[in-house]
Amino acid sequence: VINKAQPKSRRNRSGYNIAGICHNGRIDLARLLAGSEGTLAIFTKITLRTVEMPAAKGLLQLEFDCLEKMAQAVPIIVDNGASACELMDKNLIDMAFEALPEYRDVLPAGAAAVLLVEHTGQTQEQVKEKIEETDRLLGAIASGRSIFLEPKAQERLWKSRKDAGPLVHRKRGNKHPTEFIEDTSVENTRLLEYISGLHEIGKRYDIEMCFYGHAGDGLLHVRPYLDLSDPAEVEKMRAIANDVFSLAWSLGGSISGEHAEGLIRAAFVR
Repeated sequence: VINKAQPKSRRNRSGYNIAGICHNGRIDLARLLAGSEGTLAIFTKITLRTVEMPAAKGLLQLEFDCLEKMAQAVPIIVDNGASACELMDKNLIDMAFEALPEYRDVLPAGAAAVLLVEHTGQTQEQVKEKIEETDRLLGAIASGRSIFLEPKAQERLWKSRKDAGPLVHRKRGNKHPTEFIEDTSVENTRLLEYISGLHEIGKRYDIEMCFYGHAGDGLLHVRPYLDLSDPAEVEKMRAIANDVFSLAWSLGGSISGEHAEGLIRAAFVR
């Protein structure tokens, strides 16, 4: 019953996180209690298992002239063993290029989308080989690429993405990025269908959307620009939520892949 109810997306924070609690006819109590979010028991002591840090890392920054090609590239990247695959769309890239001149040498102005792809390994040479293989597999799907192997250069590139995120709120006017469908998640092989559906919803309601996020996991932080001081825009927000969540469910996804429901999405849980 649990397995049938679970979405097919890599990330799911909707409802109780109890996927995989049954093993060989037995219930994994540790997983069950952790997934119950404090409703079944209170933890007084927790022992965590740590993960070894990789010895070497490298970044491949990929540019795309349309979101459809970006979505086509993501499953190829993930299947080739990338440890991270992060997205910035044109709106965010352009805002960052204008507001953060210190990153203009690494931000590709004019690109429709950028993916930051991280590979890890035991040696720098091993990482370099993985990056070159990913780049070879993508071929002409990407319109541009840059490789960053120096730790300081990688750190700076990651910081450019982190610093760019808050810029979605800097746009002038009465309409602001509204967080109510911000972490819907689908399987990365359905990302193209999801993005196409988002574009259709945007046209239907005549709204602009900005999005970025964890493309490798099929999770996008979507920010529709709305004026919530206008009652008509509030109604539009509700309608958009219905349409986006229905789209995610139709693709086997989850309405929350990262932040859980909270008050905003609790009414949609089923």
